[in-house]
Amino acid sequence: MAHHVVRIEVWLRDGLVDPEGRTVSEALSGMGFPVLSARAGKIYEVTIDAGSAVEAESLAREMCEALLANPVRDSYRVEVLGDG
Repeated sequence: MAHHVVRIEVWLRDGLVDPEGRTVSEALSGMGFPVLSARAGKIYEVTIDAGSAVEAESLAREMCEALLANPVRDSYRVEVLGDG
């Protein structure tokens, strides 16, 4: 087995209201920054003990389905960064 570092990004699905993103956008605009919009999400970097990068990606997707992402409101992206 090898260690693989995986980045998991979790975002609200397009079309859903993102109150945190809206607050950040309004605050930055109020400070004079030319911000048109902002989205808030979560990024996880997880080190996984897996036999291959393919297996590490599969395990990360299982983690998303089990805990990290709500399938009703979230979408997610998984990227294997390399060996840890």
